[in-house]
Amino acid sequence: MEGGAWKIVDYKTDNVPLESLHTRGESYRAQMEVYALLASRYFGQKQVEVTTLFLRYLDRPIKYCFDENDLSCIEAGVRSTINNIRNSRFERAVILCESCPYQVRGRCIMAQAAIP
Repeated sequence: MEGGAWKIVDYKTDNVPLESLHTRGESYRAQMEVYALLASRYFGQKQVEVTTLFLRYLDRPIKYCFDENDLSCIEAGVRSTINNIRNSRFERAVILCESCPYQVRGRCIMAQAAIP
């Protein structure tokens, strides 16, 4: 905490190759945005710095700094997503990746689950 401002660090244990580090870090961006939004609202911060830090690459943090405008956009997006879910307006996007725990022999087991 610097000058009363909270900073969030999310440690990841993914066994990701270095060349895929940035892409994997970006896959956590939405999660980090929600953390920033919650910290902003809970602690009254107008700006929140968040970091995704892979334990395998401690010297390569992936940082974002969200300001008031960013946080407003994030909140609008979260509200829109919640509204869409409440109104059953969503599609599942199935993306396979080498470290996904929801696959067996390269096939997504979530894709086999029935969607009501």
